[in-house]
Amino acid sequence: MWILCGGFSILFCIVNWLLFRLNRRLSIWAMISSFTFLILTLLQVIRMNVDWIYKSDWSTLQDVMPEIFPYLLLFSIVLIVFNIIPFFTGNKKN
Repeated sequence: MWILCGGFSILFCIVNWLLFRLNRRLSIWAMISSFTFLILTLLQVIRMNVDWIYKSDWSTLQDVMPEIFPYLLLFSIVLIVFNIIPFFTGNKKN
């Protein structure tokens, strides 16, 4: 489920850039949707970890989390930066 939410987040980030290039004001909705799915992705990963903790599956938690954390961090930072750039550069009007 978290992979699906992450995919939608990337999709809406791309839509945000396309709408920004077309000078559409709807790009703000794509940015909001991308952030929403980013948050849902992170919540799904947290929920997966909570399930492992409830099941006392410590070996899975120790194996997966050290490897997945840097990717989630990079995914979050890149999507935040890529969604914010059109917002700040699009407001400059003469």
